[in-house]
Amino acid sequence: MFTPIKKIKLSHLWMLDHITLVNEVIGILKKFDLASLHMQNTLDMLLQLQPDLKKLEVHYGKHPYTKKLNIDEGRRLKLVGIISFQMQLLRRADIESERESVKIVAHEVERFLLGIRKNNQDVITELTLQFFQLIDEKEEVQIAFEELGFQRYLDELRLVNINYEDMYMKRSNSISHQTKWDNKLLIQIKCQAVLRNIFETIELTQTLYPNVEYSPIIDLLNTTLVRFNKHINRRATYNKKRAEAVAKEVQQAEPQTHILSVDGKETGSVTIGGKKEVKKKKGRRSYTKQAKKQNSKSSTNESQSPMKDNPIDGLLNILKLPPGNRN
Repeated sequence: MFTPIKKIKLSHLWMLDHITLVNEVIGILKKFDLASLHMQNTLDMLLQLQPDLKKLEVHYGKHPYTKKLNIDEGRRLKLVGIISFQMQLLRRADIESERESVKIVAHEVERFLLGIRKNNQDVITELTLQFFQLIDEKEEVQIAFEELGFQRYLDELRLVNINYEDMYMKRSNSISHQTKWDNKLLIQIKCQAVLRNIFETIELTQTLYPNVEYSPIIDLLNTTLVRFNKHINRRATYNKKRAEAVAKEVQQAEPQTHILSVDGKETGSVTIGGKKEVKKKKGRRSYTKQAKKQNSKSSTNESQSPMKDNPIDGLLNILKLPPGNRN
């Protein structure tokens, strides 16, 4: 029976992902008798990649995010341990009114969390995300956890896992940018070509030897590839949300002009943006303080001079009325 290998966008892998994926594939291949599977060359090709992959490793000492990541790793495992231990206590207590809820909780805890510390951090992150996805999708599971008093531990574990993943992505992105290019891009392209060739070779080999069982090794490879695909998709979503947030901040910072009107007639405009609001009104000029002072002084002198000679003529000049009959 032909079992296809899951597709993966190898070009979307980050620099450090190449090292992790190659090492995991090597680990899977070593579990099987490759000679009987007619696949010995596949392992040899991957092993030849390892010296080049070492060049992708960063030698800048501890990254500033590493300490926080280590704290979150320990905190996450501690919370998982508390949830697992609490579940075991409830099972031993065997309280009749809680049996159904304990059964539901125990199934999901054993499925995702029990023995989770045996995995690497990427797998732990993925299993934890799957655990919460199931809780969010199944109301009966959520209710069972709440009834048994798990909610505060679940909320804390969810928050720690989100913070860990966010920090991990920031660190990986930072490391990828600070690494000197040299032949880094060529190494990544070579690594992707070898992996692509190996996956195609395995699919071809099982068609050449239909009596040989390839499903066990392909199932393990597919599990790994699915996890990396999810990692790529989550990263794409994270980058998209981050770009949208930046774009929103830029848009809010740009000045925007709003037209003011009364009874459908435009009376002016107001420009909003940045730290200040600049108001503009039609038919008015802006003067400097000095100009205003001079205009005010000159207008005062003009208005006072006619008043001194003739108060009535001065008043008429101000009102712009003709002299007419003054009697």
